[in-house]
Amino acid sequence: MIPLHSLIRPSVLLVLCLVAHLPVSAIDPVRPGDQVEVYYHSKWYPGEVLAYKNKVALVRYTFISPREGKFALDSIRFPNDEGSWMIWRDLSGKFKIEARLVGRSETHVKLMKEDGSVAEVPIASLAASLQARLAKIVKAEKEFVDSALVRIGDQVEVKHLRTWTPATVISLLPDGAVVEYSFAGQVRQSEFKYVDMRYPNGEGPWSDWKDVTGKYQVKARYITHDETDVYLLLEGDKRIKLPRSKLAPAIETELAKRAVLTRRPDEVEFSTAGVDFKDLPSWTRFGKGLGENTGGILSSITAPPSTSPADGVFKVELERVGKIGPVFYVDDAPTPMICLVVTPEKQDGFNPISLYWIDLETRSVLPGPNFFEGEVILGYSAAQQRLITAEGLDLRKSASRFCSYRLAAGQRQAKPEWKWAVPEMSFVSSRERLSADFVGSDNVLIAYGGAVTMWDLEARRAEYVVPTSYNDFDLSPDQRFFFTNQFNHATAIDTGSGEPVATFGGASSHFTQDGTHVTSVGTFSSELISLANPTDRAALYGGKRSQDGAGAKSALIGTEWLFRGNHLYNLQRQLLSWTYATEDLTLLLRQPVGNRCLIVATDEANSSSTEIHVGVKTIPSDENLASMTSLGDEQLYVLRPGIQVRLDASAMHPQIVDGVRRAIQEAGWSESATSDIVIKAEAKRGKPQTQTYSVSRFGFGSGGGSQPDQTITASPWMQYVSVEQSGKSLWGAGGGGAIPSFVTTREGESLEAEIRKCEQVSYDLFQTFTFPEKVLAPKWANGFGTTMLTPTGFVDRPVAP
Repeated sequence: MIPLHSLIRPSVLLVLCLVAHLPVSAIDPVRPGDQVEVYYHSKWYPGEVLAYKNKVALVRYTFISPREGKFALDSIRFPNDEGSWMIWRDLSGKFKIEARLVGRSETHVKLMKEDGSVAEVPIASLAASLQARLAKIVKAEKEFVDSALVRIGDQVEVKHLRTWTPATVISLLPDGAVVEYSFAGQVRQSEFKYVDMRYPNGEGPWSDWKDVTGKYQVKARYITHDETDVYLLLEGDKRIKLPRSKLAPAIETELAKRAVLTRRPDEVEFSTAGVDFKDLPSWTRFGKGLGENTGGILSSITAPPSTSPADGVFKVELERVGKIGPVFYVDDAPTPMICLVVTPEKQDGFNPISLYWIDLETRSVLPGPNFFEGEVILGYSAAQQRLITAEGLDLRKSASRFCSYRLAAGQRQAKPEWKWAVPEMSFVSSRERLSADFVGSDNVLIAYGGAVTMWDLEARRAEYVVPTSYNDFDLSPDQRFFFTNQFNHATAIDTGSGEPVATFGGASSHFTQDGTHVTSVGTFSSELISLANPTDRAALYGGKRSQDGAGAKSALIGTEWLFRGNHLYNLQRQLLSWTYATEDLTLLLRQPVGNRCLIVATDEANSSSTEIHVGVKTIPSDENLASMTSLGDEQLYVLRPGIQVRLDASAMHPQIVDGVRRAIQEAGWSESATSDIVIKAEAKRGKPQTQTYSVSRFGFGSGGGSQPDQTITASPWMQYVSVEQSGKSLWGAGGGGAIPSFVTTREGESLEAEIRKCEQVSYDLFQTFTFPEKVLAPKWANGFGTTMLTPTGFVDRPVAP
């Protein structure tokens, strides 16, 4: 965009004021009782003149609180560009009055006399000096308007609270304008400088456009341009198209530096009738379960045919430099593609947000459309030939508008379709990412503000809205269902109706690419669940949580392997087998594509250009197979039936010893004084802890209440048992050790008595705990090896046996 402040002209308003206010004879230009405006701390404030002497006025005005101050004439003005008191004479010189100029047309002036009445006087009857003075005012005003970068009535955007907000220009200032805009449901009028104003859609301010000969010049605004023409808006709201070859060389040189930007769609109204964005369904808001999916509702999901790119590694170079992302794998195009976005650090018409296509079959890069400052790409569908964006992100990362464009895969230009306002929601997850996915031929699911909304773009209406945590949702391969992930479970939604059909445990659930299973990821564990038989579950052990986050895609490969995020699991042994990562590259995208892993990364070491590395590798590799088949249980598991452990019973309470030996026997272990696997167990009183409790209708907690707070100190009893080898923890369990932060009591019960219960001596843990059946050796915790995409290609790094 062309910043308005880049073409600021010298101030003309002060000249206008002086011309209008200069008296022709010595009378006071302001008088007691006059309602004026005074310039204080860079702003004009209404005030009343109390006294005037020696070109200084005493004015009563309000700045935070009512006050009085002295102001010179150059810091005083009458509202609405009215003039000061002066002598007005007629053409003959016989008649004169003391009056103020309060209005003017092409033929008459309106003068307010001392008694408050207003007279309309023909300009032609005024004294010649006054006519000349008025002619100078008209000329100065015209020059002022011509030099202004905006016009009254123009639709602009102003930067309010770091967010660009639509506004209308209602009057001009020397270095900006007074605009009208809406904020928090109220219409406001404020002054904005050019630096905080812009025209939408990258349009330019009013300026002079000259032809190549220099003979012709027109005052116009830049609207847009393409490779051959420039589109301008003339005064009078007339649009013209000019060949770039006919523009003055200096103008064409500047125009050539600007990118061809995709014009934002015109805003239209989308119907939200019948959709309540503020009162979301309780079955997800409060985490109410629906029961397990026992009816096989999701068991009929089918996956459409897809193509996988060939194995290999290649590199492409992009024209622009900036932050890379988002990145999408496009599997519904004629050939598999990657769609990625480059956002420069400085965004304007010369440094736009740019979209690129990478064709995985030809291994070539194609430039896509460019977008305006502040536009965020949410999703793309080659099947719908649609791109969804958000604009107007505020401090909470919430969009004010969504935009849709028509765009075929690999195409250079996007066609604007719709722009519509975003309904306000609770913003449960307002700082998380926004995302979109496409359903059918004209529907799109958009997640923002802690909910997912189904929009029908053809009918231009909202179908329904359902809550989700972290703006995370996952669409089934056949688009018939999607998961909204709650904080303690995931709910499957029917895309046609928006109604819940099933629920799964775990904070995040996602369909496998073939639609036959679901991966359910909890805080400490993950499961693979069959949709045909939800009781058929495989636990996924080992490795840290995927770096790809909650939205990681997953794929079944044959019957033995599951690939999710950066992890490849062996389902027969239910162990993490292999990981996939990058080295000396910054990861952009990693996901399964059929039986292959696709990795897209960038090399940030080269700041002068943007290099994109793309790697495709079939999984599992030979290293995976060899590692898994060559190792037996005695090499895989450090804790397993038949091992020997060491227990120092001399320092333990008898009840602890009895409990630990019971668990050792149940696990199939035996004791040995020489074993390097050591079991430690202890029960003791912990350090004193202090908690202040406030009374609420829910109980005693940290929240405020009407009754006095109670501060209680207690030393809670704690129990724990652990298994270590060479100083490293293999497993542990415990209980107690913390004073309760929230307590519920009944009438007549003592809060302190309830708190003191945590100090009671107990050895209950040791009567009930059990050791795990198997614990993987630490060296295999992150799999048996890693495949790294490096600047030189794929490198396999197996863990030594």
